[in-house]
Amino acid sequence: MFGTKRAATEIAAALALGVPLAIVAAASTAHAQDLMSLEPGAKIENAVRMGDKQVPLPGGKWEVVFTLSDRRNWGEVGSAFLVRKTEGAAAAFLVVRTNIEGGPGSGWPRQRLCDRNNVHHNGSDNYYNREDADCWIVNHVVFTNRESKSDFYNRVKAWGRKHGATATRVGNVFWRNGSYDYLFMSHFVDPAAYGFPRETRTSWVNSRWHANSVAGGTPERRFIDAVKAFGENYRMALRKGFRGRLDNGVPQLKFDFQR
Repeated sequence: MFGTKRAATEIAAALALGVPLAIVAAASTAHAQDLMSLEPGAKIENAVRMGDKQVPLPGGKWEVVFTLSDRRNWGEVGSAFLVRKTEGAAAAFLVVRTNIEGGPGSGWPRQRLCDRNNVHHNGSDNYYNREDADCWIVNHVVFTNRESKSDFYNRVKAWGRKHGATATRVGNVFWRNGSYDYLFMSHFVDPAAYGFPRETRTSWVNSRWHANSVAGGTPERRFIDAVKAFGENYRMALRKGFRGRLDNGVPQLKFDFQR
């Protein structure tokens, strides 16, 4: 359940607009499991909870690979890595990171992803606001064996090597923040799971999925367009979940592509 103060505020506001109480109560108390309390290997779908935020899950069953938490000077941060498998192999990947406890109240630094121009699409807001930012890009990522400064991403890479996951993935990256809260979410899919060749031993710049390499009228372009279309819908669901306004998740959000 979410905070009673928030629920009461939303109910009062909705009643003032004439929204039936039963609908308001369902929306403000939508049941969701606490992602940070789940064990590795747990299978989940629909939506989960992290702190006072709801995290909508794309269609299908998702497996919790691991979760991590660390404490900053203002509170706890939670991170989670999940995969969706097809015929035993990972076909899609989710990374979510958010503050579990209330933040500083003065907003958050603008993320570099908000202003990237070397990606397939950038639908981020075009202004700087520490207390209200909404960023979204469509990009590809190449997981190499190089160690990073982040223990979390080193563990993500190690899992991929152990389970034979394709290094190159294509997907959406989102950032949302208010004065006290933020949410980082990435949803990447494996092109090899949709009939494209597996890409190995390449760099991000040299990948066939780089924005400068994908030509119009090709299957790769149609795949990118499908990823973008999914991202537009998923972005709306994440906005609702960020404010705890999902009702029973969004099972209709399923990425699909026919080669």
